[in-house]
Amino acid sequence: MQVKWSPTRVSVFNELLVRDLMQGIQKGPYSIENWYEKLKEFTFKTNFIPLDLDEAIAISKYKEITVLFSRIQMQEMSNPNTYAIADWMNGAPLTPDITPFISEEEKSVISKLTHKLENAVQSVGGTAFIKLSSRSPKDSALGSKKMRRILKEIITSEEIPASSPQEEDIRNIQAFTKGCQLSLQVTSGHEAFSLMAMSNRVSQDINMYRLHNGEENFQMNIVAREWNNIPTIWEFRTIVFNYEITVITHYYSNCYVPEIAEREEEIVSRIREAFKIVHPLVNLADYTIDFCLDPNSDKFWVIEINNPPPVAGVSFLTYENPEDKEVITKGPFGFYCNRKPLENPYDGIEPILHRYMLHLRNRLREIEEIGIHPGVRCNLCGMDPIIGERFCCIECGGGVFDCDQVNNCTLVLEHPEKFNICCFCYCDRVHDPSHHYLVYIVDKVLAVSKFSTIPIKEHEPIEEPLHVPPPVPSTSTWCTLV
Repeated sequence: MQVKWSPTRVSVFNELLVRDLMQGIQKGPYSIENWYEKLKEFTFKTNFIPLDLDEAIAISKYKEITVLFSRIQMQEMSNPNTYAIADWMNGAPLTPDITPFISEEEKSVISKLTHKLENAVQSVGGTAFIKLSSRSPKDSALGSKKMRRILKEIITSEEIPASSPQEEDIRNIQAFTKGCQLSLQVTSGHEAFSLMAMSNRVSQDINMYRLHNGEENFQMNIVAREWNNIPTIWEFRTIVFNYEITVITHYYSNCYVPEIAEREEEIVSRIREAFKIVHPLVNLADYTIDFCLDPNSDKFWVIEINNPPPVAGVSFLTYENPEDKEVITKGPFGFYCNRKPLENPYDGIEPILHRYMLHLRNRLREIEEIGIHPGVRCNLCGMDPIIGERFCCIECGGGVFDCDQVNNCTLVLEHPEKFNICCFCYCDRVHDPSHHYLVYIVDKVLAVSKFSTIPIKEHEPIEEPLHVPPPVPSTSTWCTLV
């Protein structure tokens, strides 16, 4: 029996939003299955691979187990203020070994799905962008080690140094924008599964479809798209209402690209010409279409077609604002982009990535109240001194940690200098995963947790308590003692 949605069943979306979003999931007019054949000349080679119910459930369960690990960690904490301190780690999700929690039958399903994803990647040339019919797993890509590697490659390969911190910030956001695209590139089934299984967006869409249609009617696709290194910074969102373009925006609202503002008239003209070609093929009254333009030729690509706002977001405008809604739905036409550098270009960017980009520019000390640990060097990357949280390994330092006796444990480190790592190396999980850490916020000051009373041999008692800001709601999966 089909499950009906109601306001009491849906806490985030109202009925209108759920209905429109489900149209995309259910191969409605906005789904790629519907528009790909019509527009294949203007987009990327795409193959569709059916996702069966067992495979979808395996993806959801994998994600649910990682969320459970996160909740268990949160329950280990006695002071929520710790999360205000560790909030910058959002965007670096924990990826535990969930093998012990999956049955042999489920492992078999995951193995078959990984093989299916491998074939999907190979079907479009061996390098692909993988998504569901509905949405991509871009949320899991942003917090990955791969994303930080890409940022490092882009920033450290600059041939001409930036002339000012402001120019560095502009370049950082452009690097972040490129990284958002490149972090979604996969070359194997294993890589594709990892991205999808760690994505809230993918899990939410699968569960929404199961609830809305019933499991007996489950029918979703994995979408494999041929990889193309398009100039992603030149992507624009175009809003269409009543068969007419009402708004064109630069896709990335925190990215300042002077050339885009300078070439506004040309950009609008090219998108209008592209619209004349593709609109008769789309044949919808209201929709969102994303174009990417080649800045060095007249070539354009159709990235995707989406629901109209409010389901599809609109950079620089807010549908809930009555004045913006009037512009979005009725005009007058407007082109929106950043025309000057932003005062806070990092707003909305995952805190760990903000930190990492400043670290690559040797500007990590600019972070307000960031900890500095004189005389302590990261054993892995060599950061000297460690700036940010210092993770001191208990086992390497000669201490003993017994999670079964955690309330009665007494910990004395014989060699606290033995193994210390910085926040970035900790996030990459490159040390022995069975070891535990003491976390120092600033020099000689432990993070606040129920373990903060553990005697630490090398330090004198702290006379003044550490000032801790009020708790900030956070989904961080990190503990002060792991």
